[in-house]
Amino acid sequence: MTNYGEIFCLWLDGADDGTKEDGKYQEYDYDRIFELARKLQPNILLANGGPDVRWVGNEDARTRRSEWSVVPACVCPAIAKKYRGNTPAPTQMDADLGSRELLDKYEEYLWYPAEVDYSIHKGWFYHPWQMPRSLNNLYSAYMRTVGGNGLFLLNIPPDKKGRIVSRDVRRLLSLKKKIDKTFSGKIEGKVTSGEGYLITLPHISSVRTVVLKEDVDYSQRVESFSLCFLVGEKTVEKHVGTVIGFSTFVRLKKPIRCDKVLLNINECRGEKAYISTFELYE
Repeated sequence: MTNYGEIFCLWLDGADDGTKEDGKYQEYDYDRIFELARKLQPNILLANGGPDVRWVGNEDARTRRSEWSVVPACVCPAIAKKYRGNTPAPTQMDADLGSRELLDKYEEYLWYPAEVDYSIHKGWFYHPWQMPRSLNNLYSAYMRTVGGNGLFLLNIPPDKKGRIVSRDVRRLLSLKKKIDKTFSGKIEGKVTSGEGYLITLPHISSVRTVVLKEDVDYSQRVESFSLCFLVGEKTVEKHVGTVIGFSTFVRLKKPIRCDKVLLNINECRGEKAYISTFELYE
């Protein structure tokens, strides 16, 4: 934690296949680790075993259909260690970590967003024979994780000389170019709000991607939403989704021609939703 400047994150993997009975069990002194890490690096994020960011539960670049950032506090391994409730603590791999039904079983909650770890190769660490995943594979991983209320952590291992190999660099540059292209053609329109949020376009346009974000200063509230694509007053296509969170991308299978797009919040926690971003891209 010292001599390296500011350190962004401490990833406490917490992998432990042993048991107290077989003598291979490792007891982690989480409180002492957290205290020292924050003393040496006040802005550090304590991830996975720590209470700031959790592991999404897989290494396949997949978020849940409803990825909630508000979860029972005992999902955090450090808190689960001390948890003494009547209902067993959920694990980071459970399919449901944030529904109302689940939250009703617990008394303490945590803002604990999901970090999605994925490798540029089919495996971890550096191997001279490994080629990077395809551009389409990495692009899909980015879109469904960053666009699924997740934090994307892409592993790019250095070689034996401590350098990122050129073939990985080329793939990353291609990935950036493809992501930039996706979000370069923003369609400008007039946004109004009433019962929903309506974008009115100056003329019929082809929409391929919709970006939605909540203002998470007010927590995560949207439980379900729908998008109606209209020409005049006629609905030409409809999309239904669940949560939004700090980032949701609706990537349509094919472009939809329309001159209006209506966002309706169908279910919401609290008195209202706080939508900070509603954008359309060609």
